[in-house]
Amino acid sequence: MGMEKTALSLPGSILILGPAKGGTTALFYAIRAALRGRPGLQVEGLFEPTELPAITNYLRDSTDEVRLVKGLLGPLLRRPGAFSEFERFERRIVIFRDPRDNIVSRLVFMLTNLFHPRERDKIEQVIALFRAKEQRPEAMSIMAIVRRLGELSGRDELALKLRENSVLAAKMKRDHGDKYFMMPYEDMVAGQFDALSHYLGFPVSGDFEVDKKHGYVARRKAAKDWVNWFLEEDIEFFVRPVADDFRLLGFDPEERPTGPRDIAPAVCSEYVTAQFERIRAKRQQQRLARREREKSAGTPDAA
Repeated sequence: MGMEKTALSLPGSILILGPAKGGTTALFYAIRAALRGRPGLQVEGLFEPTELPAITNYLRDSTDEVRLVKGLLGPLLRRPGAFSEFERFERRIVIFRDPRDNIVSRLVFMLTNLFHPRERDKIEQVIALFRAKEQRPEAMSIMAIVRRLGELSGRDELALKLRENSVLAAKMKRDHGDKYFMMPYEDMVAGQFDALSHYLGFPVSGDFEVDKKHGYVARRKAAKDWVNWFLEEDIEFFVRPVADDFRLLGFDPEERPTGPRDIAPAVCSEYVTAQFERIRAKRQQQRLARREREKSAGTPDAA
């Protein structure tokens, strides 16, 4: 089916972009739910392609009546020709959040990419590290956590990568802002979809559910969690060098945490533990599936 508009005068294609842990998953499901609420409208969508040909093929071959793609800025911006591909969409959205909240959320989420499930001793040290942070938030900076993670994983670029990811939306707004609708994550959390609905041409609301297969992505679903985590050392590294990006996105780089700090285990050490358990279970399922395939093919079982 071609990319012409449907009889409902909806846009033929919608692109959602944002940094990792920036709210792209929730926005994808919010928009898809709004589209599926139209009688007879078929939309499956393309979730998080990492290569541009996947987008090209989806736009050309999909039977979706409105093409809906959700992608992460980090991986896609590294692909030559990314912006040419993005410009094929009728509606283009960049969702962004306070870079400090992005750093906290990404810090807790990225750990399964740093450690193999078999590295149990290291994983226990990581979990202990986050338990220490939640027990005395004022005594351990994010930078101290990142330095220790770097020692355990052999990765010395973690802090810089966290900072770069957190302000990717500012680069998009500075270089291409007139071509993209900038959607604050904080508006989505507050259920404020009026501006987005106006841009898209149909109503979007907070009445949606994230599929179970992507439910693990969500952690706190709130704004300003950073005030419980950031110390002065964190502000010096993660905020001051990119203060202009903060201002461009509408956040105050001079803001400081006030009041008592509170980091619940459910969004810290327990969340970290659950992510490692999820990866272990996933790998176990993959091993079992591989053995079943080998058994069906009559090949020796893998050790």
